[in-house]
Amino acid sequence: MQYSKYKNIVNSTSSYITRLLAEHCMPVLLHIKPSNTLSVYLRFIQDQTEFISGLVQLTGFFGCRIRILYQNDTMLFVLIYYPELLQKTLHREQNQKFLYQFGYTKKAISIEYAIQHLKKRYQSYKEKGLEFPHEIGILLGYPYEDVEGFIRHKGKNYLYQECWKVYGNAEETKEIFDKMRKAKEFGRIILPYISSFAILPLSK
Repeated sequence: MQYSKYKNIVNSTSSYITRLLAEHCMPVLLHIKPSNTLSVYLRFIQDQTEFISGLVQLTGFFGCRIRILYQNDTMLFVLIYYPELLQKTLHREQNQKFLYQFGYTKKAISIEYAIQHLKKRYQSYKEKGLEFPHEIGILLGYPYEDVEGFIRHKGKNYLYQECWKVYGNAEETKEIFDKMRKAKEFGRIILPYISSFAILPLSK
């Protein structure tokens, strides 16, 4: 990511938030996917408290929430999620059995527990060099077959690739990709308008 690419849109906190969500999180905000992650680079933020407040407000407008999974001196790794859909995802028996392999107990039906465990595993990956927590794909709403297939084949031998590598029903997943693409296009149009009244500045 180059600063020159974003220097025209980071004139305010709200414009940066709007751009990030429009480009990366509209399927979550429109309740198509249960969650998505954002890598937020601190060099583009003048006031981190103001940024987090604005992010909470704009995602909250759509009934979504945020959790910071990891933070260091240069970036924030943030999970944006729609609670109702994420809960349904975690309730699926196949997903529960799969997550159990990675240390998620049956308590994983709790959003709080699942996110906290994922946070610990991601921190271990970043700070201790342990394996990346690929099971995050389940929380992000990727089909079980695609997450399991990616791990088993080590990212190779996939049927199709767009938003993620597909190992299961390619045609059905292409329809999901099409919905996600349309959500992104819609977000580019409508989100700047919504952010103009949904994000309120912090009192000084």
